[in-house]
Amino acid sequence: MGQPHRIPLVLAICISAAGCFETGAQVDANRTTKEAQTTERTVGVCNDAIANNETYAPIAAKTNVKAGPYSLKMVTDATRPTKKEVELIYQVHTEMQECRKLLLGGAARYHPSVVTVLIDGFAESDALLAQLVTAKLTWGQFNQAMQDLDAKNKAKMTQANAQIASQMANQQQFELDQRQRASTAIQHWAYQQQVLANQQQAINSMNQSRTINCNYVGDTLQCNSL
Repeated sequence: MGQPHRIPLVLAICISAAGCFETGAQVDANRTTKEAQTTERTVGVCNDAIANNETYAPIAAKTNVKAGPYSLKMVTDATRPTKKEVELIYQVHTEMQECRKLLLGGAARYHPSVVTVLIDGFAESDALLAQLVTAKLTWGQFNQAMQDLDAKNKAKMTQANAQIASQMANQQQFELDQRQRASTAIQHWAYQQQVLANQQQAINSMNQSRTINCNYVGDTLQCNSL
């Protein structure tokens, strides 16, 4: 599947789109492989466009903007974001919303359990980001928390895929239950997005944040950027 793509700064959930579906390949190899490959390509292009943008060079030394582990310097950095860094963080977050939307689209075509893990992770990372931009966290504290969140969500994704595999005999009811869980997670994420958007508006009313509104219509997840 090629090298994994880490979605920078605010999306440390799956190391790659393929990672979201990895164990699930045992359930439906054709569907899983196709969705993983397609999603990995589209999310990778979106991710790379941001990671390679020189505009964000000032924060690239502060946190992960490209794939790779957090360095010791990053997790021990006792400084807090400057005003300029906060502006850049918001810009990255706004662009990354489109990458998140693409990742959710691929996950939704696979299974709602995966959607729930992703959205829970988005909400947690947005909450951490809100603390970073308001100087409640240092860069080091933020990076350590994101590193921990990354590991936690990998474990949750593995567990979700294992559950999918074990529920094949009762798949219809299981998917319905998981869509309900995903809907609850969506509501929580909507709140965290609004918190971050309100903070950005207070700092700079000229720059509009981008939020993602998702809901299930039947068994189809629909997401729109606002």
